[in-house]
Amino acid sequence: MTASTSGLFSERVPEQISQRNSKTSELSSVLTVLAVALTFLIWTIWSYWLFQYPMKIGHDDALFFARGIEHFSVVEISPHFPGYPGFIALASVLSIFTTPESAVVLTSLISAVILPWLLALLFMELSGKDYTPVAVLFLISFIILQPLLAGMALSGLTDLTGLAFFIASLIGCYKKRNLLAGLMLGMMLACRPSFFPLAIGLLIALPLITDRQHLLTTYGKGLLGVILVAVPCLLFVLAKDGFAYFEEGLRFTQGHFQIWGNTVSSSLPNWQQWLNTLVTAFSWPFIAVTLLSLTVGLIQCSSRFITLIIVVYLGWILLAQNPDNLRHFAPVLLLWLSVLTFQLQQLIVIFKTILSLVIATVYLSLFTSQISFAVLDAPAQQATDWFKEHSQSPEKDFNRRVLGTNYAVSTLREELPDWQIYDMYYPSSELVLRQQQGYRLSGTKQTDLQLIAEFPGRFTGEKKLYLYQYAKPVSRMTGRSIDTP
Repeated sequence: MTASTSGLFSERVPEQISQRNSKTSELSSVLTVLAVALTFLIWTIWSYWLFQYPMKIGHDDALFFARGIEHFSVVEISPHFPGYPGFIALASVLSIFTTPESAVVLTSLISAVILPWLLALLFMELSGKDYTPVAVLFLISFIILQPLLAGMALSGLTDLTGLAFFIASLIGCYKKRNLLAGLMLGMMLACRPSFFPLAIGLLIALPLITDRQHLLTTYGKGLLGVILVAVPCLLFVLAKDGFAYFEEGLRFTQGHFQIWGNTVSSSLPNWQQWLNTLVTAFSWPFIAVTLLSLTVGLIQCSSRFITLIIVVYLGWILLAQNPDNLRHFAPVLLLWLSVLTFQLQQLIVIFKTILSLVIATVYLSLFTSQISFAVLDAPAQQATDWFKEHSQSPEKDFNRRVLGTNYAVSTLREELPDWQIYDMYYPSSELVLRQQQGYRLSGTKQTDLQLIAEFPGRFTGEKKLYLYQYAKPVSRMTGRSIDTP
């Protein structure tokens, strides 16, 4: 090989490498654009699908929030204690364009639509900017495939709005914008005060991402942000109810923990009931993967901050939250998905691909099996419409318009003013229904009553309701059935 030939060859090698790098970069850019476009497409279709549902209330708490927009008074249970002033303020803005009932549902729905992107931003901060658009697509797709999220979006409750502000607070912590993080944490507490264990978990975990030298400054700015939200909220509720607000708070808290609150249909320990609920909703493999992932998350330095917050809140719901309300598990589920996506990104490519496909298949199966694609009202609203429709039917005797229920009592009283609606929490309600051959709307199956109709839940966490009728009257004196010819 001559010197001139050798020199020509050596000049071409860098040129070929440069061309390969250019092609690789172009391919990477194309894949990035495709991943981003596909992510937006999936999110848009999902959001459009949710907005097709009617903005109707199907829960008593949502009804109380709607009343609070028109006339705020915790003493008058509009809404109930502690008042949720942050959520009421947001819903009041939306009520300018629609009815208070629709505004409440719309507030939770908008929160649900924003949540996937907030969790994606949290994942980016967790990854230290070392992530791929495909990973973001993977995360958002997983979030959307949660039927629990869709059900909560249409509930008109405060869970998702409070969680959105908390995730924004976590992002602020990662970005070292501590005053903003405190403001977002204050808004979370103003929208969903029962998320205070998340705030406690944040206080415990904050040293994991903050220098010790700046720790006091970080806590101080965060606390200032919380106070800037808390003081106006407190002044607002005191201006409406005065010191009677505190008296109502004592009454409500005592009732919630000792009388009517946290009533469940089993005598098993709370954690065991939660385990049964989660297995029924998600299956054993899901529980195993979640526990393994959280264990790894506590070991990994980079994911320890969020994982510790998840574990603190998980302990709270296992000990003190009602397992009949699956929505309490939502903060654990949605925050964990960011951690899981981060962990999958750390794996070797072959294991990452296989495991991602398996998990995606499981989630898709859960989504399709636990969701009704028919656009329906909430079960309580279905029951209301059924009564309104059949009240005009000559085939049914609705002269005795007596209904007992332990679900959406105030909502049914609002929608059916001509009916006597009894709360089945009180034992006397059972006797009245039997005496007058009334109807019973229940979230559990009753073997001794005549089944009239069923109203299915639309998503995971929404109870299917059953409508029964008492066929035989009972004696007012003895309470025993009277045999009629």
